[in-house]
Amino acid sequence: MIIKAGKINKSRGNIVLTIGKEDVNKNNLEDGDFVILTPQEYEQLKTSSEIEVSTLEVVPDDEAVVKLEYDLKEAKSKEKILFSKVEELENINLELTTKLSQLEKANYINGNVLSDSESGSLIDEVKKLNGDIDDLNQEIKKLNKDLNESNEERIELLQDMNVLKTKMSFDAGELSRLHEREDKHKEILEIILRTNKNILDEIVNKTLTATINEINKELSETGIIRRIRGLTIVKEPEIHKSNISRNAYNQLEELVPEDYFLEGGE
Repeated sequence: MIIKAGKINKSRGNIVLTIGKEDVNKNNLEDGDFVILTPQEYEQLKTSSEIEVSTLEVVPDDEAVVKLEYDLKEAKSKEKILFSKVEELENINLELTTKLSQLEKANYINGNVLSDSESGSLIDEVKKLNGDIDDLNQEIKKLNKDLNESNEERIELLQDMNVLKTKMSFDAGELSRLHEREDKHKEILEIILRTNKNILDEIVNKTLTATINEINKELSETGIIRRIRGLTIVKEPEIHKSNISRNAYNQLEELVPEDYFLEGGE
């Protein structure tokens, strides 16, 4: 997951985090920094006293990508400026070294004809040039150090980006698999529902057909002829309840008036 740090408690010094599986250390964490963490690392960070838990904010992957890309561009720009500065200082150093060599050569050649004051002035100039060269070398050394740090920062940002892109690619693949499983489950559910409906329709049709056949059988045996709600039923003028089964009677009593049937023995 990706978090954005809020208020930082630096009483214990620098904060060092391990980012993903790349084992990249993130030093000097500042407010608003984006950090890529595994769920386990996130839980460990929450229990530490270096960052307040309430200030940690889980952010969308795309926002972190934008931030990392921006930081990467800044690092590349800074590195380009430092390269240019080092090149400029190295050219100045070369010029000063050449001039110093010329002065030393002139001092050696003219050592016997120069006055003490002229010789002292030349020596002072040589010393000044040596001092300028030393200062320049120190500045070049410092710039090279800054350049190395910038290069490390750029490498770190690239590693962060690779970890993040790998995670996003994994998440996309996992999401695709979940969609496939969901579609398969829907297909299975539709088959089950369709099968259940067919089974239910078959049971209802069989039950209804059996009931109608039983009623028709009961009524045909009594020889009754009368029209009840649009149905032609064969029957005799008088029907005793004892001649009709309880099952058929229960299904007919709502359709046939109570006084239509005769009690047994009447």
